[in-house]
Amino acid sequence: MLEPKHNHEEDVTMMHTFLRGFLLACALCFCSAATALGAEYPQRPVRLIIPFGPGGASDFGGRLVAAGLSELLGQQFVVDNRGSASGLIATEIAVRAQPDGYTLFLGNVNTMAIKPCARGARSSTAPRRCRPRDASS
Repeated sequence: MLEPKHNHEEDVTMMHTFLRGFLLACALCFCSAATALGAEYPQRPVRLIIPFGPGGASDFGGRLVAAGLSELLGQQFVVDNRGSASGLIATEIAVRAQPDGYTLFLGNVNTMAIKPCARGARSSTAPRRCRPRDASS
């Protein structure tokens, strides 16, 4: 039986459309946060922690987001790859960071749900400690 031919150009177009939409959504979130915080945000470079090594899908997506936000907000977004212990070390660094909006974390279901729950109550990276900051607090 013959299989239908796969159109790779269509896949690339869909991926570009998805990435543009993702960057737009990130930009809208940051614009609304910057408006809520005042025009002075960000005044210094923002750290984006990625819990996986460079060269992977998370790194690629994180670097696209960082570049787009740097261009949009006029401040540098520094990508910090912390690929070890299945993302637990990077999650721990992000959780312990000062909650001032200058440390962002690019997590996924593994780092935010599966690993902390598997470690149980001993984990300080439990999702209950990771909350978005309200601009009024």
